[in-house]
Order: sequence, then C-alpha cells, then structure tokens
Amino acid sequence: EVMKKIATILKTNVRACHSLGNSYISQLGKYFLEMLHVYRFYSTEISKMVSTGDPHAAKTQLVRSMRAVKKATLRVLEKFIEKAEDIQAITNNFLSPILEAVLGDYRAGNPDSRDAEVLSLMTQIVNKLKSIITPRVPEIFTNVFECTLDMIKINFEDYPEHRIEFFSLLRAV
Repeated sequence: EVMKKIATILKTNVRACHSLGNSYISQLGKYFLEMLHVYRFYSTEISKMVSTGDPHAAKTQLVRSMRAVKKATLRVLEKFIEKAEDIQAITNNFLSPILEAVLGDYRAGNPDSRDAEVLSLMTQIVNKLKSIITPRVPEIFTNVFECTLDMIKINFEDYPEHRIEFFSLLRAV
C-alpha cells in the first residue's frame, strides 16, 4: 500500500515536471536525496529477494511494487533532465548522485531486476549534457555495457525494452 502511494506521488511529479519545465528544479531539490535513498533501499531489498534462488521471486507482488517505485523514480529523473535548462545545476548538483545510485544498482542487479529505464535515463543525460558528460561516459559504459550486452545477446526475444534503450544509448554516445 505504501509503495503504491509512493509510486503515485512520483508519477504525479513526472506530470508536474512536464508542466513546470525548468521551474521544477526547486521542487526536485526538496526531495531529491530522499528519493534516491528510497531508490537504493528498494534496490537492495529486490536484490535480496531475487538472490534467494526462487525463480518466481522477481514476479511477486512485493517485488513488482518496489520495481514500480524504482521505475517511477527513474522517470522523474529522466523528465527532469529533459526539461531542465540549467545544465550547470544538473552537472553540479544532480549528476553524481544520480550516477552513483543508478549505475551501481544496474550493474550489480540480476538481469530480471534491471530496469530498461536506467538506459533511457542515461540516454537522456548524454543527449542533454553532450560534451559535458564525455568524461563520465566510460563510467556509464563500465556499468551498463557488458551486463546489458550479456542480457540481449542470448536471443532476440528476451528483454526487448533493454535492447531498444541500449541501442538508443549507443546512438546518443
């Protein structure tokens, strides 16, 4: 129940960011670090549950609810990056915490618990920050390239969203 409420609040913030555009930065600044803390907490909990060896663990209602919160968080961040006009503020105040929270989780996660929205967020960051992000591209690739490639090279049917977002990220770089 709590997770559904959090996901709903985050989805509302995606719409608010879309409407407010660059002005949304003041709203995000109020809860940014707490949002990333919740993201990390749910990531840890999902990893614990999925690593038990139960093949159905990733499909339980609890894990799906936690993933919904994580995905909503990623969508808020992606929409914020898309709408933001102050590139310096993104770079100075938001970029490092985002990369630290999201990339390590993606790389360490079980393939079934990885969110394609991470790749979409990275694509948005690369497209928005252009040459400013260039020094951080190796860090991004270290955390997403090999593990995503391992997911999508097995066959052409599994992980279609990851496949699309992976090639979008490659195109952006």
